[in-house]
Amino acid sequence: MHKGFHKYLYEFIVVVAGITISLFFDGVAEDFKKGKQEKYYLQNLLSNLADDSVKLYNAINFIKEVDGSSTILLKQNLEKHASEIAEEELANCHTNLLMHTVFASNNSVFEELKSTGAFETIKNKSLKNDLFRYYGNVNATKENDLSADNTIVSYVYPYLNKQVQLSKMAVLTANFSFMFKDVDKAKIDLPKFEALLENQNDYLNAIIVRKGINSAQLSMYQNLMKKITSLRNEITQELAKK
Repeated sequence: MHKGFHKYLYEFIVVVAGITISLFFDGVAEDFKKGKQEKYYLQNLLSNLADDSVKLYNAINFIKEVDGSSTILLKQNLEKHASEIAEEELANCHTNLLMHTVFASNNSVFEELKSTGAFETIKNKSLKNDLFRYYGNVNATKENDLSADNTIVSYVYPYLNKQVQLSKMAVLTANFSFMFKDVDKAKIDLPKFEALLENQNDYLNAIIVRKGINSAQLSMYQNLMKKITSLRNEITQELAKK
């Protein structure tokens, strides 16, 4: 009976050890799988952010070009000794003021992480929070861009395109506040309502409104670009640990 007990005890220990070892290697395999998934998602997030960086770079240059056209038209109409500009350049300036942009982020990996619940594979909590903040700002920027487009279509386009006259009161009630979430207002060169009141020229009002929009959009795009640079550095550092 003593031998039988030892035999069963030995078999029990072997079974328990086998299960423990099996669970250990299963855990190691699962950690390895999650580690590979995390690396895959981080690399693809970097790719998405690189796409956003190129789009923002182009958008910033576009806004600067439009603002340059706004400045030319204002100087032409406000300065007493402004030099005459060629008809072709004038037409190009008007065309630029009628164009607008909406920043569309490449957020495919972020959306996949949310929809599949795979965010748990990313261990760095600070990085996860920064990703949610960035893409939250991206969504807010897109909404602001759409609102800006509505302002351009409603207030700027009609007069510059000479279809209908721009109402002075409509310009005065144009609300720029939708543009300023998460933006340092002190750095924005906005048209002052007092200046609009003094300015009886609807044509000039339309240009001034567009300059205000240019300034707000440029500030938002530059802020996003800074956030992208910070995020890319953060992800690169995290990948270096893998």
